[in-house]
Amino acid sequence: MQITLRQLLMQPADEYLMLDKVLNAQRLVSSTTGDKVHDEHLFIVTHQAYELWFKQILYELDSIRDLFKVERIEESRTLEIVKRLNRIVLILKLLNEQIPILETMTPLDFMDFRRHLAPASGFQSLQFRLMENKLGVKMEHRVKYNQNYSVVFGQDPAAVEAIMESHKESSLLELVQKWLERTPGLEEDGFNFWGKFKESVDKFLKHEEIEAKASNEPDESNRNYRLMDIEMRKGVYNSIFDSSSHEALVLRGDRRFSHKALQGAIMITFYRDEPRFSQPHQILVLLTDIDSLITKWRYNHVTMVQRMLGSQQLGTGGSSGYQYLRSTLSDRYKVFLDLFNLSTFLIPRSWIPPLDTKLNWSFDAPSLNMSSDFFYPNCGGVEEHIFNLSQCLLEKGHKVIVVTHSYGERTGIRYMTNGLKVYYLPIKTFYNQCILPTMICNIPLLRDILLRERIEIVHGHSAFSALAHEMMLVASLLNLRVIFTDHSLFGFADLSAVVTNKFLQISLCTCNHCICVSHIGKENTVLRASVPAHKVSVIPNAVDTALFTPNPIKRPQDNTITVVIVSRLVYRKGIDLLVGIISKISQMPEMRHVNFLVGGDGPKRGLLEEIREKNNMQDRVTLLGALEHSKVRDVLARGHIFLNTSLTEAYCMAIVEAAATGLQVVSTKVGGIPEVLPDELIIMTEPSVEALLKGLLVAIKRHKNRRKLPGSGSNGIHRNDAKAEDRNEVLCPFAANALVADLYSWDNVAQRTEKVYQRVLREPDQPLGKKLASYLITGVWPYLLVVSLCHLIIKFCEWLTPKSHIDIARDYPSGQKTQTLRAKSKKKKR
Repeated sequence: MQITLRQLLMQPADEYLMLDKVLNAQRLVSSTTGDKVHDEHLFIVTHQAYELWFKQILYELDSIRDLFKVERIEESRTLEIVKRLNRIVLILKLLNEQIPILETMTPLDFMDFRRHLAPASGFQSLQFRLMENKLGVKMEHRVKYNQNYSVVFGQDPAAVEAIMESHKESSLLELVQKWLERTPGLEEDGFNFWGKFKESVDKFLKHEEIEAKASNEPDESNRNYRLMDIEMRKGVYNSIFDSSSHEALVLRGDRRFSHKALQGAIMITFYRDEPRFSQPHQILVLLTDIDSLITKWRYNHVTMVQRMLGSQQLGTGGSSGYQYLRSTLSDRYKVFLDLFNLSTFLIPRSWIPPLDTKLNWSFDAPSLNMSSDFFYPNCGGVEEHIFNLSQCLLEKGHKVIVVTHSYGERTGIRYMTNGLKVYYLPIKTFYNQCILPTMICNIPLLRDILLRERIEIVHGHSAFSALAHEMMLVASLLNLRVIFTDHSLFGFADLSAVVTNKFLQISLCTCNHCICVSHIGKENTVLRASVPAHKVSVIPNAVDTALFTPNPIKRPQDNTITVVIVSRLVYRKGIDLLVGIISKISQMPEMRHVNFLVGGDGPKRGLLEEIREKNNMQDRVTLLGALEHSKVRDVLARGHIFLNTSLTEAYCMAIVEAAATGLQVVSTKVGGIPEVLPDELIIMTEPSVEALLKGLLVAIKRHKNRRKLPGSGSNGIHRNDAKAEDRNEVLCPFAANALVADLYSWDNVAQRTEKVYQRVLREPDQPLGKKLASYLITGVWPYLLVVSLCHLIIKFCEWLTPKSHIDIARDYPSGQKTQTLRAKSKKKKR
């Protein structure tokens, strides 16, 4: 009979723990022969408890190995590793404390039932053998008797298979070795710890030698002893500085780690007091504790066996008993032997090379690149998103650079607020502020930027940005992580949509993760680009409400109402609809008090100028042209109503900024706009001139009615005595600002984006073949030739200008780094 989940949850504790099976698993062999031995029960319970704890250790070991298998271990995962390793340490301590309980049984008591145990033996503990293998005990390090599986597990093929499988898996030793090899600071073209450490050791030993020779020791033998000790220490240090000497020791079994892994372990040990090296050092200490406690358990077991059996009797499994167990106490069974010997290579603190401050932040704050054709001085939602997200990430300690094309004479490298570094590449725009997508012409330049800035994640923005897609392709071929944020919606019907969607699908084939600013945007991206839904996250835009505070005093103090439009003047922003609305308003005598204030630029500006001239509205329609983002709030503050006429919109940052500034919003009900603002802040209509005009007239009527209320002034600020129902659903500007502040914040957006970064950093590198194969699903097979050509160009660039020959750009200290530097500077002054 199948048990339902409800029945499973309502079962008693003894059934949940299956105590009937556990408590009835003690079968005394001596009782079957008629001479029951009391202490056999203790023997069975103790060893069953050992096996249960071994099972828990294996469970923890498997999870720890999984955490170590990723290319980059983030800080939260490091904490989890420390927690689980510490759990294993506590279990092993408990196992050692169980031995004295077993020792309450005397040798004679044991002799009473020992004959019933043969051929059973401790050798046959499959779980202990698996634990050794998964930790990293190698076959060649075992004593010969213990190497033969058929002798020990010959009657159990499943056990032999499990052991053979455990040999094929990556052991914890191998995974820790790879982790140590990736220790930041070992790079010769970076901090170069090993070179600096060797230099410090040479200086330290030379200093010691000079002191020994200059000492006034009355006894010549003491001075000779000091000099001889220094020579011996030179030999010891030479064994780690000379890679061939180290490899010889590894082959001999005296060392376990690779040369680079040993360097990483030594570096972590030296800098364990630094915040970012503290957790890695805890991991090394816990690994040493595990090895120590297993050795201690072996010793306690050996001592107990000698006490029970003496040193001459054979073991029940056929081994030499005590003699064999004593042989397992040697260093050959220590997995992390090198960690025990690290103290051999220490030098006094005063001689340790000082740690680079930048390196101290490189563990959990990856270097980021934001790429897009759309950035300052251009004004728009994508531009603002990139800028604000970058500022928040800088505050969190990340290194962030922005790559965009030149804007007029604005070329080269510029620095913005908080040291945000912007590359304005000397590439001319081709159409609609986007560069010509050549795919290959910009590869050397983009590669150089990514390498000299040591970028780890490339974050492209906007499906319309050719520069973003080119940078993402180069990053993918350089094995960097790639993330794409889609800020817009696109259709499926016309030819341009079909072509655009196909190109987007091709571009996102090797993208690690996509971000959409609304749920409708996610649905749109998944459908048109064939991206798996689990690789798409929804992270909405935000607004800094402190920068968009209302200022009703700036509004006209007469009876006029100002309608504000801030947008790119392009077709998809519905400028044709705006022209129709202005034309209709001009023909309505009762609307002579309604003025339009338009901010933004684009190819549709000529159409607005034409309709303004045609309807003689020069005094009522003001075209401000392109706006700097810092001036947008001042423009919004001058209006009463914000009009958005977009034909397609994934999120629409402009309506959020307008609502935060206290304007009543009238917008087309398209794309993700219904998800953005609550009903009390927005009037939504269909994307047509008639529907938008009707919504605009409703908003105008509300403002007229509000002015007539005794509880509101001419500037639109409500007094406390005005009743809520009399306000006709128009919120006080400051209440609207507070509501938007509760809904959106850039800090929240940055936190959620960081989680996406951490997720993609855990993903393994994909080989080139797999990346090329991913393009096949698009059906555009010739594109493989383009990608292959790009790969060959990158290889040629590497041959022409190797990575090691590219100068590393100096980082601008920002965010948390700046605070740390300031704190240290104050300390030094004190």
